[in-house]
Amino acid sequence: AFRAQAYMRADDWETGVRIAQKAVNADPSLFWLQIPLANGIGILGDYEGAKKQWQLVKARFPRLSVERYRWYLGYAVPAEIVDRQIEGLTRAGIEQ
Repeated sequence: AFRAQAYMRADDWETGVRIAQKAVNADPSLFWLQIPLANGIGILGDYEGAKKQWQLVKARFPRLSVERYRWYLGYAVPAEIVDRQIEGLTRAGIEQ
């Protein structure tokens, strides 16, 4: 799972999404990986897939929004990559 995020941070979205999807399929409790997975799917242009993945997270955490996730990222990752970590979500039209 951490390997998937490392690939995504390196802008190898295809590999990162593939590894993340495999990890989430094997263990659906990896909710913390489902958000970057949704973002990666959106970056790759599958906006419906990104929305579907986001809805799986929202079903578990109904108060989550892209803005709240952005706020969290401000503490969790370097500031210069925050926008990239939500770019696929916003491209897919995900706001809430």
